[in-house]
Amino acid sequence: MWMRYSALTITIGVFFSVAACGIADKSFESEKNSAEKIAPLTDIWREELAGHDLSEFERSVLERAVKTGRIDQNDYEQAHAKYLQCMTAAGYDQLKYNKMPDGLYKLSDDSVTDANYFDKSVECSEGTTRVIEADFRDQQDNPDRYKDPGIVAVQCLRDAGKVDKDYTAAEFNKSVKEVAAGANPQDAFAFPVSGSDSQVIYCLSLGGLSLSGDFDSEG
Repeated sequence: MWMRYSALTITIGVFFSVAACGIADKSFESEKNSAEKIAPLTDIWREELAGHDLSEFERSVLERAVKTGRIDQNDYEQAHAKYLQCMTAAGYDQLKYNKMPDGLYKLSDDSVTDANYFDKSVECSEGTTRVIEADFRDQQDNPDRYKDPGIVAVQCLRDAGKVDKDYTAAEFNKSVKEVAAGANPQDAFAFPVSGSDSQVIYCLSLGGLSLSGDFDSEG
């Protein structure tokens, strides 16, 4: 098997591919200018403060975010540290993380886990990272609040110099749909895709496609 991705990832990719079908002939700048936006982050944070059962820590972070307009990196770091403290106390002291370009932590493949890891992770995220990490990711990855994640992904690829200025979100979303249908990412996209290129993998994840496993060669 040359790649692995979850059913949820496939569903997200197909949804956004279909949503972007009507913009195939637009330039990327036109796509951005006409793109539908989603609710401002401060509105979401206010809703969470009003409707969520939050810990004192989460509430303090969101209250600051509403005042300043953003979640500070240090607040996210504190949330992650509190989560790790809980996991370590539960016996998971061999967890390793990679810091991603957006400032978030991703569990490394060589971390030591077991069958109970997921349940304990969910438990330890309560009051620490469950709300804050999701909100921080939303802030870091989609600050302009585009509804179509293909636009976010292509902007990431352009900023990293991985695609030229003519590459569009419509092209990206079409390729995501092909991968969801079983195509090798290396064949589906109009730019080099390799598991060793962490920047490309990160940009793809912003577009709703999370890749893992060995897809550098079939078989």
